[in-house]
Amino acid sequence: MRAVNPAPSQGPRTGTDVAVLTALAVTVGLMLLVAGAPVYTDDLWWHLEAGEMYATEGPWPARDWMLYTALPDAPIQHEWLFGVMVYLIDRLGGFPALRVTHVLWVALITAGFYATFRRTGASRGASALSVILMLSLAWLRLAQYRPDLVSILALLGLYHLALARDWSGAPTRRRLAILAAAGLLVAVWANFHSLVVLGINLVVAAVLGVGLQGALARFLGIGPARSGGPTPGGAETRPRLAALLGLLAVALGCAMLNPRGPAQLTTFLTSSGQSALWFIVDEWSPFNPFWPGANQDSIALLQWAGADAVLLAFALTAARRFWRLVQGRSAADLARFDAVGFGLGLAAIVALLVSIRFLWLAFLPLVYVLTGARFQGRARQAGLLVAAVVLSLWFSQGNGVAELAAKYGDDPGGYAKGYQHHRYHSEGVAFLAGADLEGRLFNPYWMGGFLGYWLAPRIQVFVDGRTEHYAYETYVDYSAVLAMKGRLPNESFLDVLERHGVDLFFGVGFPHWWLGIYTTGHLENVPGWVLVSRSYRHAIYLRRNARNRRNLERVAAYYQREGIPFDPGRGLDPNAVIARRPDWARSHGMLPPDWEKLRSELPFEAQDHRRAREVVAILYALDGAYELQTALDRETLARYPGDLDARARLVHGLLRLGEFEAARAAAAPVPALAKFAGNYIRLASAPTEGRQSARKQAALDHLLEKAFPVRAADTWEIDLRMATELPGY
Repeated sequence: MRAVNPAPSQGPRTGTDVAVLTALAVTVGLMLLVAGAPVYTDDLWWHLEAGEMYATEGPWPARDWMLYTALPDAPIQHEWLFGVMVYLIDRLGGFPALRVTHVLWVALITAGFYATFRRTGASRGASALSVILMLSLAWLRLAQYRPDLVSILALLGLYHLALARDWSGAPTRRRLAILAAAGLLVAVWANFHSLVVLGINLVVAAVLGVGLQGALARFLGIGPARSGGPTPGGAETRPRLAALLGLLAVALGCAMLNPRGPAQLTTFLTSSGQSALWFIVDEWSPFNPFWPGANQDSIALLQWAGADAVLLAFALTAARRFWRLVQGRSAADLARFDAVGFGLGLAAIVALLVSIRFLWLAFLPLVYVLTGARFQGRARQAGLLVAAVVLSLWFSQGNGVAELAAKYGDDPGGYAKGYQHHRYHSEGVAFLAGADLEGRLFNPYWMGGFLGYWLAPRIQVFVDGRTEHYAYETYVDYSAVLAMKGRLPNESFLDVLERHGVDLFFGVGFPHWWLGIYTTGHLENVPGWVLVSRSYRHAIYLRRNARNRRNLERVAAYYQREGIPFDPGRGLDPNAVIARRPDWARSHGMLPPDWEKLRSELPFEAQDHRRAREVVAILYALDGAYELQTALDRETLARYPGDLDARARLVHGLLRLGEFEAARAAAAPVPALAKFAGNYIRLASAPTEGRQSARKQAALDHLLEKAFPVRAADTWEIDLRMATELPGY
């Protein structure tokens, strides 16, 4: 940074300062409210379970507790100490303690941003506006409980402790103490998160900045300054360069003090070469400063504009200071150019251009802009106020109120819960835990950590958020199964499951689901697999083989305890469950809470019977209760022969049941339906045996999944009326 920084303004607060500080208070309050919400960071779940693994076995566990697809070196995790920390917090205080500590992390980071901007000499109003901008840019990193929180705070600490210092003059004991403190900070950081490499890179950037300062001094012929001024040129840069090189050596040495050694600093380079990290493009997309639509919809238009404003202000500030330096060629002009601050800002810009997850690094170019800047005069004061109000209102309506409303607006008590059960299909997870099953589970990506937290190590998952822990081929296999395809030549998705030794398949979703993943019916009636759990939005299948004989016995014992009919030969029959135990079906995601009222509206004499019959028929079909669904749709068609939706559902259900002649007859009045049914029946009737039978059934399931006769508005209505927030779990 500059050799001499102006002291922060301590003058009286102006009206603009008060207004901007008020906007900051509103923004910070909402940010803390979002941070303190029920747990909804998918990756936190595997951090918690990994923390237990490391706390139990140390940093070098024998095997990964959660992933059966893990690479050989995967048990050593680059965020291992973060996992231990959150695991201990969870053990001591549960979800409330996790939420409170999340709020504390965000509060400390916000205070760190404010202190950083005030250190430049900027006014309270300008500093407050800068913090609002940073919260707007970094809110996604702050809203998620991840090791990035540690990295942001650690980098702010390293900046204040070492990077913002002048380091000129002779070495002193105080300087040695600062170097020791910086080394300790880096050592702890290196065990919390591999983003410690950012700190190392910024020290390198500071070293290069000092080199640039010396080069500019020599090129422009700037000699030592007179009488007490800054001394930026020639030999005067050597003490500063020596101090920063010493800091770099200390930081590098201390960063090695972790279970992975030097590999901790190359995590992201090695991950991109052998893992699925770069398949996850939402947060790893590069930032495109020229077109907001190129950023994968991961940042809003105003965030993009805010980041661009920082980049533009940095470029203009650097250009203006460099021009003055070339014109003036004085030591004061060289100090004002601030080569170290320029280097830090430029390094931060490179990082945020590489990935939008590093937008929070915009604080460094913003520091360069604010240093020495003055926001005086009515026009500038008015600009501060307008910008603060606009950003605060946008944050409040977008990332604040709207964010909370989207998650908890339709559930008044939702904010009091530990986490959102609906997101993680808790009814299915509760079954796996209650039945005490074990083995290898194929699962949706975002549920991997949640499943690991509750079920590992008895059940291990196919994928989770630790993409650097498994090969990119594993993620391709995962994607192939979602699409009901194989990855290798002449391979079906069933072969992929067999190749990985999958014992349990957790299918999720329904037609037109918001996430676009619909695997619930992937294994319906497929030979070698048996249905063991079902709701309108999930299905769990167990591979039928000798290894899973004990698992099948556990399932039968579980349903016997629950008083639910279960045939180990045929699997779970949703028709029987709904008919015999509607109370159980209602509490396990097969029927809505208002089931009795809905059923009372089915008779034809009821005023809204047509809509009620449509909702119930769709619900039966989503549950896999095709006998109940086809019976209901037959009644409807007998009364309303022109109901095309009921006819399409009837044909679909009859094909699922294998009642081909009845399906032909029902489809006959509609040529398109008749053609579809005919094609399906021809494929189903083709003679096959052995493995080909399973492949054929999977192909039939794929046809029916794609042709499910339902609209998005219908499935969303059902989703909204179902009760999937399990109390006490």
